[in-house]
Amino acid sequence: MSYAGRYTITFNGEIYNYIELREELAAEGHQFESASDTEVLLAAHAQWGEACLDRLDGMFAFAIWDAVKRELFCARDRFGEKPFYYCICDGHFLFASEMKALFVGGVKLSIRHEMLYMYLRHDVVQHPDFPQKTFYAPALSLPPAHALTVSRGGGSITPQRYWTLPMGSTTLPFDEQCEEFRKRFSLSVTRRLRSDVPVGTSLSGGLDSTSIVSLVASISTSERHSFSARFSDAALDEGRYIDVAEKATGCIRHDVFPDGGGLADAWKQVFYHQEEPFGTASIFAQWAVMRTAKEHGVVVLLDGQGADETLAGYSHFFTTFLKGVWRRDGTAMYENQRAALEEHYDVPPLRFAEKAQALFPAAWKAASLARHWLLPDATPGFVNPDWHQQFDRAPRPFRNFATLDEALRFFTLDHGLQALLRFADRSSMAFGRETRLPFLSHELVEFIFSTPASSKIWDGSTKRLLRVGLRGLVPEGILGRHDKRGFETPQEVWLNTPKMIALVEAAHHRMTSERLIRGACPGDAKDKWKILCAAGTFEFVSGFAGSDAS
Repeated sequence: MSYAGRYTITFNGEIYNYIELREELAAEGHQFESASDTEVLLAAHAQWGEACLDRLDGMFAFAIWDAVKRELFCARDRFGEKPFYYCICDGHFLFASEMKALFVGGVKLSIRHEMLYMYLRHDVVQHPDFPQKTFYAPALSLPPAHALTVSRGGGSITPQRYWTLPMGSTTLPFDEQCEEFRKRFSLSVTRRLRSDVPVGTSLSGGLDSTSIVSLVASISTSERHSFSARFSDAALDEGRYIDVAEKATGCIRHDVFPDGGGLADAWKQVFYHQEEPFGTASIFAQWAVMRTAKEHGVVVLLDGQGADETLAGYSHFFTTFLKGVWRRDGTAMYENQRAALEEHYDVPPLRFAEKAQALFPAAWKAASLARHWLLPDATPGFVNPDWHQQFDRAPRPFRNFATLDEALRFFTLDHGLQALLRFADRSSMAFGRETRLPFLSHELVEFIFSTPASSKIWDGSTKRLLRVGLRGLVPEGILGRHDKRGFETPQEVWLNTPKMIALVEAAHHRMTSERLIRGACPGDAKDKWKILCAAGTFEFVSGFAGSDAS
């Protein structure tokens, strides 16, 4: 789309507060020929330049060409919901939402072995120390909350951060914090319901997705559809909780039962769309949900991603939380809070090393770095030792944290959440669906991070702001759940189906022939999955998807 005879944009995403921005821009004299958020984004850039990014509530990757300045302005949303890949080849700047598009531009992609090693060794698909690196050279990723400018005359192209979580703390008492949380969360959901196509929700039966479904039911009177992945394994199936949500909200429910045979049949297409390795088979459950949404004509789905990282929903946050309690409030309060968590979770007592880190975080960090250089990683059982020696001194993609706030910032901004957002965006866009994430309104996230640790975890409850803030709206049977399992699938069972066994064996053979792994195919399901995905990178660069990929 072009604007004012000067600006031209290519844009992937949605600006949720475009109505408010349109009114503000109209008051400044801007005139609009359409009702689209794209035109509003162009006008915002014309009015405020790069500062327009500060005003956007949305998910986006875009590039705007300024015909007067002869410059291309590129930007990506704050959390990385939408992808932006680029490279500089033979004096040309190429960019796209998918790396396979760079092939069309004539770029020859090759595997970055250090990234592949990190995946096989440390089970990570994104390294926090190298946020621009992808699995394929020379393709780079524009990091979330970054922008860059490309001049026609050339020069340095360096991404610049335009946003980060502010420091500071709220003075509101906890009950008012909960009111503010509910107000901002409601606004976020309301904005993300704006659409001229059918809107539904993903529904896992957990607290996050049920909170969205419940809030949607309280806001909108129109017909709403929900989509859920179910499993025949009773230990993993969330059907009983989905029943509770359905009964409380009156959503029109659609269940899908993915299995190993379906995963094998879809494998090449799934990897073609994901492009890079992914952690678990839960991606196929997302894939099946999005395919079902397409079958029922629902174009937009609201999803609960982001709540665990911002509100401390994962159990791996417990140790860091307890370190803070012990250091700040003393042994008695620490024992009290650990006992409360122990009622629902397995929470070991703090070790001496963890207490030392809590007291002397800077010294502990320095000692950890020194230990890494003095004691290199042991060779993983199936990784070729010669290959391992090339990367055993590379920075490890893990951190220790002195405070809960540090941990939450890291997993929200630097590591973890970005990978999950990539998985969801690729699975949804493969079927032309759009995933919107109410928990990732930056105004909501900024407020959450202004609250103390006790507003996230206290007296045995995680996500305390959410649980208390939405009391009376979310069914009590789900509001009081403490058996969090995430989006877990029967991965081991799926990998033992005949078609998947054949795929894993072929992947093992490929990786062995590349001299990157050794020995017989491992029996551990997690290792099998990593080998399967690692082999997928070789198939990807050799054009494994072929002309029949859709």
